[in-house]
Amino acid sequence: MKREVFEPFVADVVREQLDALVPHPASDSLAPFVTDVVTEAMRGKSDEKITGKGTLSTAGVAKTVIQAAHRTYLQGRDLTPETVFTMDNIEAVAPKRGKDAGAKRLSLVRAAEMFLGESLGPKAREVEKTYDKPYLPKDFPKIKHWAVSRTTQFQREHAEGVLALCLGAGCTGAAASYLRAEDVTRDDNGTVWVKRYDMVHAVPVSAVFSDVVEELAARKALHEYVLGRGEKPVWHQGLNVGRDFHVLPSRLRATWAVAVCAAVRREVAVSAIGVANVAFFERHLRTNYDRTDPLSDHVEELTDPFTDWPELRAGQRWQPTPSPSAPVAKKTGSGDKAKRMNATDVPVQQQEQYPRSGVTDELARKQRSMFEVIDGGKK
Repeated sequence: MKREVFEPFVADVVREQLDALVPHPASDSLAPFVTDVVTEAMRGKSDEKITGKGTLSTAGVAKTVIQAAHRTYLQGRDLTPETVFTMDNIEAVAPKRGKDAGAKRLSLVRAAEMFLGESLGPKAREVEKTYDKPYLPKDFPKIKHWAVSRTTQFQREHAEGVLALCLGAGCTGAAASYLRAEDVTRDDNGTVWVKRYDMVHAVPVSAVFSDVVEELAARKALHEYVLGRGEKPVWHQGLNVGRDFHVLPSRLRATWAVAVCAAVRREVAVSAIGVANVAFFERHLRTNYDRTDPLSDHVEELTDPFTDWPELRAGQRWQPTPSPSAPVAKKTGSGDKAKRMNATDVPVQQQEQYPRSGVTDELARKQRSMFEVIDGGKK
């Protein structure tokens, strides 16, 4: 089936399944993610498989993915491959003894491996626990070796591209696969930007990886995928085959997201990362997990927080108001009432320097008016 016919067909099938299975407000949120997954899962299949019926047809795969995505949506989590294609979701949607469980599980596992860049083998649950765990600085030598130790030019470009796009621009594995050469641009200031398909705006690439991204894009025609072969995207699960140290696109993206949260304000981080809530990444900002993060470690930032206010920087000192030179005592009350001394009243000669408050003047005016004699209705 031709591309211009295939993609609208899949979108229509997904919409039909969403309308039948999910309430309307949720269906609008699920539609983009499910459409992307089903489109790539069915791309390259025979026309009979695409238009037919059954668990492995377009409608069947869409129904299975919708069930997994809706389960994640009801948990209040963002719809990403890492949150949808978990072993809990796969086992809930395709229980071992359920009807067509084998076919459902196969379709979900294939989609998961395609989008996660990792094979779901016997240790799938152990790997799953690290999907969103950021790498640490001590891991970078292993990550670099993982990228450069390749036997072919295509594999090395593929690994370096995944590293540059996921760690340098926060792309997911799928976003890196779908990035076209025309989505990579350089502005007048020399900053390289990438337009990810899952975001409405472009994101700047880290200066460390900007040359890599630009060079890989320059080797392709504008309509071709940066990491693919022509117009065929490439997936990443094969990059970790036979490797002791696995590098996951989701962990590279999480590492980038944590660094972004540490560098900019929350609203900027939300816009750059493309999620509604960055609390998950913010909790990884602590650098020493063996103890709490005391305020004493951040004295410099807390004592000089007004970085955008020249008059409030640490070098500027607010001069305190000088205290009265000779405070005097003032007697209040009359007759046999208790005498109260107020040693903080300002002398009369200093009242111009320390004027009375507006509230005090208003109270005094009201008290005086109580003793005015009213004669004939006129004061």
